[in-house]
Amino acid sequence: MLKSNAYYRPETVMAALTGGAVTEVRNLIVGAVGLIKCRIKGDGQAALAARNALEPELVEHKFLATAPFKSISLILRYGESDDLNPEIGPINAKGAYLPVAVELNARRLEKLDVPAMTDEFRSVMIDVLCDVAANFDLPHVFLDGLRQHDVSAKSRPNQV
Repeated sequence: MLKSNAYYRPETVMAALTGGAVTEVRNLIVGAVGLIKCRIKGDGQAALAARNALEPELVEHKFLATAPFKSISLILRYGESDDLNPEIGPINAKGAYLPVAVELNARRLEKLDVPAMTDEFRSVMIDVLCDVAANFDLPHVFLDGLRQHDVSAKSRPNQV
């Protein structure tokens, strides 16, 4: 079993969760770690829902086709404040992934329900992917479109 508040390689996490070898390569792997003591209910469900919503877009637009890595490992750090300037680590040659981390305000997240947290995580993931695209000269126009869609949806939250 994996210990909490420790960093693990994405393939180790996936193997532990699936009970064996990783069978599917994802463009985006998401994990979270608490930098402070907090209890964020539904964060795993929200993070996976946000990732699953973005994954088809990444595949359709061949986001990582020209990248020097096969996937992005995004770690959401639950801390005292929001720091959306991503910390991009060196490419892991063995696992062929790019480690990226951002810090999110844990106290703010604790107050969100799962749908609101899913929207928040989706927005954060789009911003992070835009930064990765800028650093590695990857396609980003579709991400700008997704970002604008998120902004327009937030400006009219009560309309169906």
